[in-house]
Amino acid sequence: MYTTGMRQNRLAKMLGMDQAYLSRIVNGVRQPRQRTRQEIARVLGCDVEWLFEQTVFEAGKDMQGKNTEFSKELLTGD
Repeated sequence: MYTTGMRQNRLAKMLGMDQAYLSRIVNGVRQPRQRTRQEIARVLGCDVEWLFEQTVFEAGKDMQGKNTEFSKELLTGD
């Protein structure tokens, strides 16, 4: 959504879904079914796998920015 500049309320309307439900998907509270994932990706014009891949924002820090212990092997596969 951010890349395309589309607002959440517009995307929800285009998908025919409740904005509150879409918000829960965007915030990672809900995991949509595969069909819903495909429809979101289609409307946004991107790859479904890319859109729903898990990301690590900053290795070595938790959500509050505090340092945490991570194994190099866990992060890099080495």
